[in-house]
Amino acid sequence: MTINPLEHTFVICAYGENRYLEECVNSLMNQSIFSKAIIVTSTPNKTIKDIADKYELPLFINEGGKGIAADWNYATSIVDTKFYTLCHQDDIYERDYLKYVLKNIDDETIIAHSKGSYLYTSKEKRYSTNLIIKNIMNFPLIFFKRSIGMRRAILSIADTICCPSVTFNKKFCVNQFDSSFRQNLDWDCWERLSRLKGKFVYIPKYLMKHRITDSSTTAGNIKDSSRTKEDLIIYRRFHSEPVAKFLATILKYGEKDNYDR
Repeated sequence: MTINPLEHTFVICAYGENRYLEECVNSLMNQSIFSKAIIVTSTPNKTIKDIADKYELPLFINEGGKGIAADWNYATSIVDTKFYTLCHQDDIYERDYLKYVLKNIDDETIIAHSKGSYLYTSKEKRYSTNLIIKNIMNFPLIFFKRSIGMRRAILSIADTICCPSVTFNKKFCVNQFDSSFRQNLDWDCWERLSRLKGKFVYIPKYLMKHRITDSSTTAGNIKDSSRTKEDLIIYRRFHSEPVAKFLATILKYGEKDNYDR
């Protein structure tokens, strides 16, 4: 049974004056099945307000804590539908993103996610080593949606979930992001949600494009090694110290594949 679009919200997380924001918004406004959409920001400015006005979207200002976790938690707290998608302002969603998500989720779904390609300005990349490995690792979730053991086994190796592709069930997911993480707040979130009874739904289709830029948080944190430190924190939840350090080292070099154009 397909979920009613009225039970879903696209939450567009805007920050600063981003040149890709309108492209993201436009991809959501042109969905084959449309639901409610709002814009959330902690950095109100003319660019964001003009886009909100142009597309007649409600604009919510987070006047509380700063940072990605604070913005995302604020966004989850104001959503008034059963399901929501946290849309990153740099990214582009395929026309049938919502159609496939609503077709595959139900009230027992904790999160649903899909394949996501990398986008370098205007060049899409679907077949990097990194993406191929993640897609292979996610494949068992097609058949084992309810298996806590399967999802935790996958997450114990790497963060295979494309964060901007995720649709959340508000019943399970409110204020779930930990501000102590700069980069791995999504992986930390998946790890904690993976302990719950319910479904992790994987949709094996490329339903969105995740933009990679040299100035992105991910790129910066890989360069200054903060990503590796956070990787270790997550790996220690699953493995002994030697294994955790080994996997963190392997992952560090694997992530560089994101920036190999």
